[in-house]
Formats: sequence, C-alpha cells, structure tokens
Amino acid sequence: MKLCEMNYTVSTCVYEKEQSLEDQEITDPMAVEYRKLQQLIFAKLVNTEKNKSLLETIPHEPMLDLSLVFYMYRNNDPEQEEILITNEMLKQWKVDYFQLFEDAFSNTRQVMGAYIRPLRDMIGDMIKDISFDVDLTEDQDAMPMYVLTNRWKRNGAVCILFWDMVMELAEKLESDLLVIPSSIHEVILIPEGQGVEGEELNRLIRSVNESELNPKDVLSDHAYRFPRKEGHLVM
Repeated sequence: MKLCEMNYTVSTCVYEKEQSLEDQEITDPMAVEYRKLQQLIFAKLVNTEKNKSLLETIPHEPMLDLSLVFYMYRNNDPEQEEILITNEMLKQWKVDYFQLFEDAFSNTRQVMGAYIRPLRDMIGDMIKDISFDVDLTEDQDAMPMYVLTNRWKRNGAVCILFWDMVMELAEKLESDLLVIPSSIHEVILIPEGQGVEGEELNRLIRSVNESELNPKDVLSDHAYRFPRKEGHLVM
C-alpha cells in the first residue's frame, strides 16, 4: 500500500494490497472471522435524526448532528450493495467497538483515499466531450468552490473528518471554510465571506435536498463551518 500523496488540494491513496476475500462471496459476514474482514470495513457519515431507529441497532460515533457508521461491500465490490455493521456482528466476532472504529477509519483513509478538487475542474472532466459556445469552467468572478470526496465518489462526505487535508486548503486560501453537505457522497468547500451564507444558504441546501437527491443520500439540511482556529468541523 502506498502512502497518501498530498499536494495542496489533492490527496490520493492508491490501494494495491491483495484482499484476502477478493474471490470469495460474502453472503454472511458473521460466518467469517473478523481478522479476514477487518481490511474490508469502512466508515461513512449519515444524518443522526433521519436514522434514529437504525442507529439503535448498529455501532456508531456521534459527530455533531451526524453519525459515523461502519459498513462493508458485498463481495468486496463497491458496485454492489453495502452491508452495515450491526451490534450483533460485533458480538459474533467478539470484537470491541474501538477496534472496529480504528480499522474502519484507517481503511477509509488509506484504501478509499480522498481528494479535493476545484468544482470547475470536475465539471470540465464531465463535459470535456461536449461542445459549448462558451467555456463553462472559466468564470474568474465565480465563487471558488472545491469538492471533497474519495476516489470512488461513494460515501465520500466522511472525508471532511480528515482535518489535515481540509486545514491545508483553508491555509492555502487564507480563509475559514463553509462546508456544504452536498450528499453523503461529497461535500463542497467554499471560503467564508465569499457569497451566500447563513439561513439563505441553508434554504438553498434544503431545496436541493428535496428536489434533487434521493432521501437516503441526504446528509444534512444546513451548512457547517471549518474555522482554522478550531481545526475541525463545527455547526
């Protein structure tokens, strides 16, 4: 496994380690020893209030009004369904919560990787084969916006917990950051004081959540802040 390479707004981890269950179907995780699964378990963020009943049955870690939960992919394939780690699984595996947390958080950072890219660059990648009369990626007056996600672009909002990466961007921009919870898959970072903020921004977030997102992909109905002085996410 290579180390993460960080260069200003980009940090990408390349996972090369052979998986022990790579060719084995995972139909019942409780029938497999934890040591054979621990490299396949990841963490993601969900909204606490919207998942109140679910959280009673699964191990989780409160993060403001969000919760960190743990999962694996069926057959170790990100294209297949997720299997949430339950309290019953931990009992069957005879593994404590702290071991699960450590393994999942480490895998999420090292295996999935994380990167921050200007939004205009991501748009440019998506439309590079489409012809337009104007350049949609070069608006010098536009508010600088950055997308934070993982290399699979799935459950990538958890990358906001990688404080060092976010702090690096904040220091480069010489600004505290507003964190827009685009979905459970990514967040958008913008310098504070550069545009719409406060309740106006929250109304915009709620409108997008209601009209554009599948309810299961909604992370939060309001923005967060990342003050450089604090060095972590705050409400």
